Amino acid sequence: MDPVKIRRCKRFLAYHLPWLKNITDHLRKQTINEMPEKLDDAEEIIFTWEETCVRRPVIGLVNKDTDQGRYAYWPRFERFLHNNNLTYKIISIEHANWVEQLQDIDILVWRPDSNPAKLAEAKTKIHFVSSILKKVTCPSDIDLWYYEDKIRQYYLLANYQLPVVNTFISHDYKETLEFLEQTKYPLIFKENIAYASNGVVLVTNKRQAQQITKKIFNQGYKTYWQYLLQKNVVYFQDFIPSCQYDLRVIVIGEYFWGYYRRVPPRDFRASGAWNVDKRGLPSTAMLLARRVKQALQASFLAVDMIKADDASEYQIIEVSTFIQIISAEQLIVDGEPGRYLYQDGEFIFQKGRFWIQELMLAETIKLWQG
Repeated sequence: MDPVKIRRCKRFLAYHLPWLKNITDHLRKQTINEMPEKLDDAEEIIFTWEETCVRRPVIGLVNKDTDQGRYAYWPRFERFLHNNNLTYKIISIEHANWVEQLQDIDILVWRPDSNPAKLAEAKTKIHFVSSILKKVTCPSDIDLWYYEDKIRQYYLLANYQLPVVNTFISHDYKETLEFLEQTKYPLIFKENIAYASNGVVLVTNKRQAQQITKKIFNQGYKTYWQYLLQKNVVYFQDFIPSCQYDLRVIVIGEYFWGYYRRVPPRDFRASGAWNVDKRGLPSTAMLLARRVKQALQASFLAVDMIKADDASEYQIIEVSTFIQIISAEQLIVDGEPGRYLYQDGEFIFQKGRFWIQELMLAETIKLWQG
């Protein structure tokens, strides 16, 4: 067997075995059919209507078949709709008559799959619904535009002068080779469209970087998605040493949750490993997430950030519109589940268990109200 393939297999197993054990222990024998009885573990989110709101919106909830598995969003969306007595209809978004199905709805709610083919469909249709049909969508057109697209995210974050990890993106072969001659190693290479640390490679030397680059600008680089090649664009990011974890901060409106993700032994990636610590969050990290949310004009967002042991500030790795959620406890402080509320310049901890999907939908209805 090819020695390179053997090394890759060893790295894959070292990284994913702890993840598989953690998720198996946590979700043993659990299926989507068991989820409804667990929905009531979280507090009900009852929407407060503006006095000027003379009617309630009709919601289009994209068909459940497109959002299945342990991380499905639709059961939480549906619970919110039931608890708030909102009229809704199931939209078969993949059908040829999907536009006709939207005629009598005010808000389209869709949690698309993360794979590129499904995302391409979702981005096309959400843009059409938002820009042409002038209906409110969850997620918004711009939120979905940069979802699972590292290049688009970097352009946005850099444009708003947010502290993103230094990144080199180029569509030019000659420029990339010149960059590889003068940069420092190791580097992080990332496939543009991937999730949970898939498609992330530690590049230890110039020769390895050049090999990746030549593939990209010639036959194309085989990605995590077998039917997709990365072609004519490179994404190299600085490697931040001495990091034992990264930090994910989730912000919806003025509410904050989050957790630390530990780097597994003999690896450099924390995302996707499921080595999670849920404890109090530093205010500096939450303030940074709030800045990102305001700059991107997002109603809801997860911001992944990192800080070297000798650094004073966090740097942003990437952002996400949707994340994998299996629990109503996205934050635990001193053994108590809850959330932070940003109020009068301070973060106030509020005890409770919440489905953040319900709060996402509440924020979308606020947008519809104007």
